[in-house]
Amino acid sequence: MHWTSQNGWINQEAEASYEKMLELQKQPVPEGGQALKEAEICVQVLGSRSGYIKGLGHGPRPPSSSSKSTHKSHREIELENELKATRELLQSQETRIQHQQSQIAQLASFVSEMRQHMHIPGSSSRSSSPLDDTPLMDS
Repeated sequence: MHWTSQNGWINQEAEASYEKMLELQKQPVPEGGQALKEAEICVQVLGSRSGYIKGLGHGPRPPSSSSKSTHKSHREIELENELKATRELLQSQETRIQHQQSQIAQLASFVSEMRQHMHIPGSSSRSSSPLDDTPLMDS
């Protein structure tokens, strides 16, 4: 035991590890995620211990299946956030494209009006304007 009610902590390292465990336990759980289990917090703070596993021999113990699912859900959350950001960017770009298409239509209308005003009624010769040879945008 690293703590007693009479003597307190056996050393500062044990106390610091305990404080870090409490901090991890108090961290908010990401939306759709799972809170870290006590065993997972211990492994994060203290590290994993070597031990004997039947059929595998001595060596570090693999993480439990529950911690694997926790890591998977963290990855899923990251991917969902990335997907959300991509969708927001796509929506923004679509709005921008619609605005630009509207501006192009307005400019085409303006060019058409300018061509009509540059033509002088009753005159047999057309005025030579750089706008006369400019093709309008295909719609």
